[in-house]
Order: sequence, then structure tokens, then C-alpha cells
Amino acid sequence: GGLADMRARGVELVCQVGVDNALVTPVDALFVGFQLAHDADCASKVLEKRAPDERVGVICLRDGRPGVTEYSELSADDARRRDAASGKLTYRASHVCINSFTRRFLERMARDVVHTLPFHIAHKKVPCVDAPQPAAPNAWKLEQFIFDVFPHAERLVVLEVARADEFAPLKNATGNDSPATVRRAVAARAERHVAQARRGAHR
Repeated sequence: GGLADMRARGVELVCQVGVDNALVTPVDALFVGFQLAHDADCASKVLEKRAPDERVGVICLRDGRPGVTEYSELSADDARRRDAASGKLTYRASHVCINSFTRRFLERMARDVVHTLPFHIAHKKVPCVDAPQPAAPNAWKLEQFIFDVFPHAERLVVLEVARADEFAPLKNATGNDSPATVRRAVAARAERHVAQARRGAHR
């Protein structure tokens, strides 16, 4: 299988990203170095949640182990809860599907854990014969997620990154997270890179 092929070719790390994120760096040397420096089974990038109702999961401790709680599984009260000292959301470490795993960890998961991973229930709009474009959620989906291996890691490290540099998801046709907002985000990051390069050239 794939893992055996990786082992034969000497692949030690697997970076996994979401295909709908236009700003993602598929293999980020800083991120990989961060994981290796901490000798971690898994590493995950997070960014600060922009609002209590943002539809992203958050990395947190569940029964003393690191894991991800999906937005649909977080109560409204917990989503709005704020840290008394900072005023920031308590559950603010958005998991944006930028992860890295050691091959050895994935081998252990495939051998011992994958058959035990939970299903998550999602109520979604699904086109069907009676409703080619449903106006409201009309189906229940059972989903499994890569992040459910996190609690099984001996060590997981988290790197907080800037939203403007790392996350521009394409989710909607218009409004937030649409082609228009993604184009602006990609252009803005490119402009920052050019400005930074020009400043470096004049030193």
C-alpha cells in the first residue's frame, strides 16, 4: 500500500492540507522544522477564530488529550465563552486542516486505530431527485476526519499562524469565503511579499 511505498522510498513525513485553501503552502519548511524540533508525531497549524459562529473546528483538550471539536459539536455557550484575562474566545484555536504526520505514526494508526475512529454527524444540503438545489439541509451525513488520530499521538505540537498568510478558503459562491474574497487574499499576500522583497533589496 501507500505507506509501504513511502517506507521503501525513505519518506518520513506526510504533510496534509485542505484543497479549498488558496493560501496553503503544501510543504512548509518552517512547519516541518517545528515538528522535527519537537520530535512530534503530529503537528497542526491553527489560527485565531474570527468570531464565535465561524464554521471551523477548534483544537482543545478532550478528556485530557488533544483533539478537535467540530463547530457543529460545540455548544453556543462554549463557542461564545471568553477568557477573563485576555477577553479572547476560550476556544479560539481554529483547526484549518494543515497537518503533518510522521510516517511511523500513520503506520501505527493504520494498524491499530483507524477501525476505531468515530463518525461525526453533519446535517447538510445534498442535491437529490426531488430537490436538485435544496434550500435547507435535507440529509444527514456520517463523516470521518483525519484529526481524530490526534488523541493517539504521544506528542502533538500546534503552530499558530496569521490568517492573512495561511487561510483563504473557498466555500461559497458569493459573500465570505467566495472566489472574490479568495482573489483579494491571494493578491494581498503577493503584494506583501513584493513589498518585503523590495525592502530587502534596498538594505
